[in-house]
Amino acid sequence: MKKLTIALLALLQAFAVQVGAQATVKPAHPQQGSTVELHFDAKASPLLQEKDVQVLALGYAYKESAYLDVSFNKMGDKWVATVPISDKLLAFSYALKAGERLDNNNGEGYFVQMCDVNGNPLNESHIAKAILYRDMGAALELDRMPALALPWMEKAIEKQADLERKYLPSYINLILAAQRGEDGKARVRAILDKVAADANAAEADLLTVMNA
Repeated sequence: MKKLTIALLALLQAFAVQVGAQATVKPAHPQQGSTVELHFDAKASPLLQEKDVQVLALGYAYKESAYLDVSFNKMGDKWVATVPISDKLLAFSYALKAGERLDNNNGEGYFVQMCDVNGNPLNESHIAKAILYRDMGAALELDRMPALALPWMEKAIEKQADLERKYLPSYINLILAAQRGEDGKARVRAILDKVAADANAAEADLLTVMNA
């Protein structure tokens, strides 16, 4: 029994290391044009014993992405990163890095989404999260699994229909990647047929139809 207990404890400890150091975000519901603090419990990170640790943060605004300026302070096992947020930023992903080692939540990524005045994530921030993970995830060595990203984009479009047109190329590419085969193709054809039949469709959307 004692050996079994030790084995279970070792398994739990290994799991804790694998999970990584997801930060506590302050304020809990950040808004555009503010400053965000990421408070890490370094004991949960596989990089705890590393000396040269930095925080990488990749931000996304509509059609714009860039690494964010991050100030990082280590106080024992309490680490704090300060991230300035522009008034257009929708979301950012982050990871802890030390040399060639990376704490990125086992490839699933860590994300912070911007919120409205009521504390709810902006609808468009769900799409930004999907794009950061799927389209730009290689920068932080994320897994970029389309089946994980698609529900985030669908959630945004379900709540705000005009986002489907705004992010049309990314949306249909994600559908085709997540739903391979005839089901995905049929779904995309239905979306594109709706655009083609719209007399007020933007030129960029019609070009997407033509090039699909």
